[in-house]
Amino acid sequence: MYLVLDPTQQSEALGSDLLFNYAFHGDRCNWRYVERTLLPPACLPYELRAFGIAFQVHDHLQSILTGAIKSGLVLNMRRLRDVCISLGVPRPKGPGKKGAVKKPDLAKALVKHLWPDCSQTEFAHPGTTFNQLCLWNNVNQNQMSV
Repeated sequence: MYLVLDPTQQSEALGSDLLFNYAFHGDRCNWRYVERTLLPPACLPYELRAFGIAFQVHDHLQSILTGAIKSGLVLNMRRLRDVCISLGVPRPKGPGKKGAVKKPDLAKALVKHLWPDCSQTEFAHPGTTFNQLCLWNNVNQNQMSV
């Protein structure tokens, strides 16, 4: 599937609509994350080259939250905590002083909540969803046991 710009669209109308979304996960959210690749004309099927560029759609059925996280969304500690509270993610016990919860603890809990069947490699391998969410490249393997 490809998405192209409509050449008949008036340039004055572009950007004149504001769209708001008040839910980011589950049945209350009508929006979906569209996994896509921007392609130049040389990579398009012949009949689409006249449009200049197009998006090739790979997946359009993901929730906006899981799609954004898988594509590399980085959340600061406050936002990560808010998302976990909103989804009812059980608060993990942290390794910090007096059980203080750190960002990797919350990120791990969120990933396990959204993808309950994920494996140990999902946490330990560099470049995975968990490591991207934490924006943390030097993962301590001792802290990563699932």
